[in-house]
Amino acid sequence: MLADAAAAETRSIVATADAISELDGWIERVGMSWRVPTAVVFRARVCVAEIAANLLEHGRARPEGDTLTVELRQDGPGLAIELTDTGRAFDPTAWVPGTASPDSVSGRGLRLVRAYAAMSYRRAAGQNILRLRVVSAQPGAGAGSAGHPG
Repeated sequence: MLADAAAAETRSIVATADAISELDGWIERVGMSWRVPTAVVFRARVCVAEIAANLLEHGRARPEGDTLTVELRQDGPGLAIELTDTGRAFDPTAWVPGTASPDSVSGRGLRLVRAYAAMSYRRAAGQNILRLRVVSAQPGAGAGSAGHPG
């Protein structure tokens, strides 16, 4: 779990399309209540939706559905997010952009996640643990320029 320096909100779901949709609204509500900039909340919603969709579409390890836990923590003007899931091992930080053809749909979501957030990944106790740090775009900043999450 993320450090306890700031207030945190956590949700756990069984990864279904409906539950992922509910997570999206939850992230928006929490971001608004913390007065996080709208652009940061939007980026966080996109990142979580993409990682959750990848779990649902590609990473399912349990027929009854895998558990996804999302922890949000305010991080200055940004958000620190930890996603933990019981799906098959997948390290989105190891995915190499450009391995699919430019016309391919494959990998587009991970390109967005990389553009919107700094990421770190580990696998522990049969779970994927992905940390994201989402901040507003900085002029001239490139993908991953948000810094490496702790």
